[in-house]
Amino acid sequence: MPGVRHTGFSTRHRCTRSGTIRSRISIPPISKHRMRSLTNASMYSDCQAVAERMNVPVKNWKDEFKSCFKLLENDDWANQTWVSKTISILMVPFYIGGRWTIPQLPINNDKRQAVWNKPLAMIQAFLVPIVFCVFLYQYRMPAFGPLPRIALSVIIGFGLSLLVGLTTDLQKPPKYWCIFPFVGFGTGMLWIYIEANEILNILTALGTFWNVSNAVMGLTFLGWANNVGDFVADLTIAKEGQSRCAFSAAFAGPPLYLLASVGLACFVTSAANGFTDIPINIQNVEIVLFICVIVCAMASLLPLVFRRFHADRFVAICLIVAYLFAFVISLLTGLEILWPPTASSPSSSQQ
Repeated sequence: MPGVRHTGFSTRHRCTRSGTIRSRISIPPISKHRMRSLTNASMYSDCQAVAERMNVPVKNWKDEFKSCFKLLENDDWANQTWVSKTISILMVPFYIGGRWTIPQLPINNDKRQAVWNKPLAMIQAFLVPIVFCVFLYQYRMPAFGPLPRIALSVIIGFGLSLLVGLTTDLQKPPKYWCIFPFVGFGTGMLWIYIEANEILNILTALGTFWNVSNAVMGLTFLGWANNVGDFVADLTIAKEGQSRCAFSAAFAGPPLYLLASVGLACFVTSAANGFTDIPINIQNVEIVLFICVIVCAMASLLPLVFRRFHADRFVAICLIVAYLFAFVISLLTGLEILWPPTASSPSSSQQ
């Protein structure tokens, strides 16, 4: 027809018995090169459409690598005071160390694609073996043949990083990404262990310098420093909305310390001496601490029963009061004010 541009499409009409008209459109063949370009464009447009629908931008290597060094959002940095900004600047090495060595997963599964960062995962896979080797002082141990342990950890980290780079995609996380939180849990506990030990060493040095008795140091600074890791972990879990998990972890800690740790230490000491009896010198402080542990356990159970196992503010107040009561009684006993030792019992200076 004049004035109409032919596009190569032909239409055929056929009348059926019911009186309707069926049309058949025939499409001309397309070359392989054009079909390949159309397919690639279609795949990219589909990926971009899915990303826009999920509010996830299409990722590229440059932006993903830059995000590995990004610690705070621009809005968060602008809303901070100068004190918070100074603290944030001082904490940059710790932020980067934690981000590069502690893999994590989002709580919401819908944000898996947004949180996934392939360059960051490769950096974490490379640094985690080195962190374990350094923090556990494995570099001081004898070497495996001609290779020292630190060099072996570097080789293992390079192999893991290469494996992550070859088996993962830039746009979406791999199926084995569920393993990363377990590695992050171990690395996080290792960071807390190192920080707690450093605090413990500083407080021990200060106690020796100030000539503070072991009983007072054990009840105050050393006891707090020894449990600061659990306190920070439980508080972080509770702030993330997992209050029941933090509550269970707080009650699971003391049995582990009292039963597993003390039992294992006594077993190792007894086995080293030919399974002989271990003499234990019980002082007034140990007796008071034992009684306080029982009182605190009952003080944590009875309010829960009274509140029908609803951990509310009343239960929290009861726990804080029970701890303060046990702490004051134990401290007064350790200072030999409440329960001074008799003439027959050894003094606290001979411990």
